Amino acid sequence: MAVVSYLPLLATHAGMVPADTKQYLYLDPGQLLAKAPSLWDPSVGMGTVTHQNIGYLWPMGPWYWLFDTSGVPDWVAQRLWLGTLLFLAGLGVRYLMGSRGYRGWAVTAAAFVYLLSPYTLHYAARISALLMPWTALPWLIALTASALVRPRWWKASLIALIVATAGSVNLTSLLYVLIGPLLWILWSWIVLGETNRHRLWKALWPTALLGFATSAWSLAGLMVQGGFGVPIVGFTETLQAVSVGSAAQEVMRGLGYWFFYGNDNLGPWIEPAVDYTQHLWLIAASFGIVLIALAGATFSRFPERGFLLWMMLGGAVVAVGAHPWDSPTLAGHMFIDASRDSDAVLALRSTARAVPLVALSVSLLCGASVAAFADRTSHVFARRRLERQAASLTDPDPEDAGRSAADGKVRQATRLRRAEHASARLAGVGVIALALVAQPSLWTGDMVGSELQRSENLPPYWTAAADSISRDVDTRVWELPGIDFASYRWGNTVDPVTPGLTDRATVARELIPLGGSYPMDLLAAADRRLQEQVVDWDSIGPLAALMNADTLLVRNDLAFERYGTPRPEVLSAHLDDERVDLSDRHDFGTDVDLSADVRLGGHDETELGDLGRSDDVPAVFTVDVDNARNIHAAVPAVGGFVLDGAGEGIVDLAAQGALDRNPLVLYSHAVDDDALRQAVSSGAELVVSDSLRRQGRRWGSVRDNTGYTEQAGEEPLEYDPSDARLPGTSGWPAPDDLDMTVTEFDGPISQIQASDYGNVVSLTPGDRPALAVDNDVDTAWRVDAFGPAIGERLVIDLAEPTDVSALHLIQPLSGSRNRWITGLAVRIDDHLVGRISLERTSRLRVGQIVRFPTQKGATRIELLIEDTNVGQQLDYRRYSGVGFADVRIGVPSESGQGERWLPSTVEWTVLPQQTIGRLGRQVGAFSVLMSRRRGNEAEVTHPEEEAAMRRRFSVDQERAFAVEGAARLSPSAGEVPIDLLVGIPDDAGAASSGSLPGSIASRAHAAFDGDLATAWQTSFRTPVSGGFDDPVWLQYGSEDLINPA
Repeated sequence: MAVVSYLPLLATHAGMVPADTKQYLYLDPGQLLAKAPSLWDPSVGMGTVTHQNIGYLWPMGPWYWLFDTSGVPDWVAQRLWLGTLLFLAGLGVRYLMGSRGYRGWAVTAAAFVYLLSPYTLHYAARISALLMPWTALPWLIALTASALVRPRWWKASLIALIVATAGSVNLTSLLYVLIGPLLWILWSWIVLGETNRHRLWKALWPTALLGFATSAWSLAGLMVQGGFGVPIVGFTETLQAVSVGSAAQEVMRGLGYWFFYGNDNLGPWIEPAVDYTQHLWLIAASFGIVLIALAGATFSRFPERGFLLWMMLGGAVVAVGAHPWDSPTLAGHMFIDASRDSDAVLALRSTARAVPLVALSVSLLCGASVAAFADRTSHVFARRRLERQAASLTDPDPEDAGRSAADGKVRQATRLRRAEHASARLAGVGVIALALVAQPSLWTGDMVGSELQRSENLPPYWTAAADSISRDVDTRVWELPGIDFASYRWGNTVDPVTPGLTDRATVARELIPLGGSYPMDLLAAADRRLQEQVVDWDSIGPLAALMNADTLLVRNDLAFERYGTPRPEVLSAHLDDERVDLSDRHDFGTDVDLSADVRLGGHDETELGDLGRSDDVPAVFTVDVDNARNIHAAVPAVGGFVLDGAGEGIVDLAAQGALDRNPLVLYSHAVDDDALRQAVSSGAELVVSDSLRRQGRRWGSVRDNTGYTEQAGEEPLEYDPSDARLPGTSGWPAPDDLDMTVTEFDGPISQIQASDYGNVVSLTPGDRPALAVDNDVDTAWRVDAFGPAIGERLVIDLAEPTDVSALHLIQPLSGSRNRWITGLAVRIDDHLVGRISLERTSRLRVGQIVRFPTQKGATRIELLIEDTNVGQQLDYRRYSGVGFADVRIGVPSESGQGERWLPSTVEWTVLPQQTIGRLGRQVGAFSVLMSRRRGNEAEVTHPEEEAAMRRRFSVDQERAFAVEGAARLSPSAGEVPIDLLVGIPDDAGAASSGSLPGSIASRAHAAFDGDLATAWQTSFRTPVSGGFDDPVWLQYGSEDLINPA
């Protein structure tokens, strides 16, 4: 077992450190150990209540610290750690079976099947800490069984130590494997009768006492985090997501963890997943192990087989959980309902962590199968031998016969034992061989993923950059840009490396948010604009100073094409001390190749746009920021602001130049009425903004994670488990609708909703339902890009009962359109009025008119997608969303001939009123700050949320306002208007079918300006590949220069 557990791992990817559990275990385990005891960490997220960090006090922290101080390479320490988990798991099975009186090949086979379980692949390369409960399970059952028969303090102590060790980093994984010992207690007491109430009490109370005492340190961390930290379970994977892979058949062969089946454009997240889901020989081998186990349950004489079947069934039911999401079992339904109301239940969402119960049952039953095979074949062999001997005997002398009979019995027993041992060896070797075949990753090097590793030694420019920022511990470093996961050009670490290289406090937007709700919101708002490249670059310095960061650290060596982060050229060009109001800049790694991974392309409109391409870009650079205060500093209220809004409002203030002197900014909803009045009376200016919006929020990426602005009191048509809104969490008072910016409709429609919009990953307000009724065919409700789309619905509520006789439907006319609706069901007030086949005209500006018998007094219209041109597919990743660009409602005309179309509905955004009301007569002068939710026009797959601003707000009395604003020249304004605005005469203008999105310099005029450095450029999406019908053309004056039509 030791050879199998250690040697293949030590021979895997020598010199490469995986992105396993926590990168700081390899970068600086001493620093991690020093910080772990504190449940408050001021060095990340502008201060945060730590989550699970205290768990690294034991055993992982000391393990890596010991090897680090001993000079052992990090990669060797990680392989030995993983090998030790495997070896101890197998050893635990041997101890468990040995404690029940079993010996020989049955024990060995069971141990190998368990340590070679595919379950280890879920976590080996990424979160090996979660394998500790799997390793602990056989030990816990064995010690529990022994303690129930002969209670001893030393047994209780060992159980408590194992529980504290296995559950140190993740309690929910431990809770699932504790089902095994609990089931054994019931089995031993009720079925076997090995214990009674007295012995049960003598065994349980010392174990509970010592277990609580040894785990109090980690339990305290969970309680503090749960009471004062952000509700982290709402910001990570949802119950719906984790239920995707936990099918019963996958659970039985030791798999079922949702992450195992995930993939992106670079391939599977866990590389062995391809083999286990697509290679028939491996599928057969893994299920072969299960069949052997079931044979053992059927034919063996194991007294414990009933318990093992009980544990297998219970583990399978728990592990399957809410799968399948759309039609779960009764237990799954109950689990889903409970998770909506309780974070404690939601924390148990990773039900696949109960798979060790199934894996242990399977392994022990495989051992039982070996024993059963040996028992049955040895008796057959012995019986046949006796029959041959009896046939060869003549009538013996009675005295000799007696001696011969006695000698024969001895020889028979000896031969039987030999036969049984030979049969057991044959079966055991066969089972072990099959287990080895069913775990090829151990031999192919896939236990350490090639996409989840880095070299033992970091690039020198990173250590140099870290040294340069370690000079001041009283301020922070703001690391840009935000990242989903830390995927660098030189390797993948998942965790950003900066916190492990410096003692300096850092703040950075990451996929898993850190800090309190207010800092999280501000950081997400600031980074969103950077990610979407709609940021006012002059605002970066004031925002950094507000966060007490006197240094920007820009990581240009990220694999930007993998997660869609800003290109290095953009960051390097804009965050330059000569272009924006920043101080000195320092470059590191100026000769590093930052080219995109050819597997992902990396060529886009931004690369060809106004900034152009540049090879003179540093891998990392820092920029000094002025006016940053120390982390602990008092700020006067005079000259500050009281903001009725959220983080987006602070970013708007910075863009207006209002934060250049780093004033105090106080959220109005964060203080009571007395404090609010005191701040205003002390000289702080009240600013009412449209930034605190009633909107959904997801945390599955660092961008495109805020939904459209909802109406007051709006309830979703479908439950969205990924919707995790910040207001109302972690010290942010739960606002009501008067505290937030909402929308309202003017026109015949009072509300329009959809079952979903955008794509299955992110939130895209530019695809919201309201855009289907705005009388603008260039906008649209789109739904289920990368998803099936069938079954999605659009629901329109009318402002008053209306006679409806027709609908005018236009499907999206812009963006990617390689899929469209072909079958539609129309329901009015819950009555089906028709199933419609949508024709080609519905995909043109003329649209398709659908007529039906007049529906009197209709109040609700529902459009249900029943089919698309591609139908059902196994994979929808290459398919666009579908929807409607325009839905117009027809009513019978007064003449009785044809239809009269209802006027369009206008969507208004309404600012909050609560703060003005709270201040009463003390309002005084105040500002109203409004910002259009614009998008990056170079990103053609991301439609803008707002093409224009429509705002409403109320004031307490008649007031006079001065209006200020910022206007930008938009590339989408059109080539001729732009030419006129920049002084090019109309008669000298050029035109074309379209130019490079987001690039003013690439418009048609660039082809005729006599400058070889400029050029007219089209979009990447050609008429053929993009699905567009319009030809490409270029025109100067009245002459067509390019016209393939």
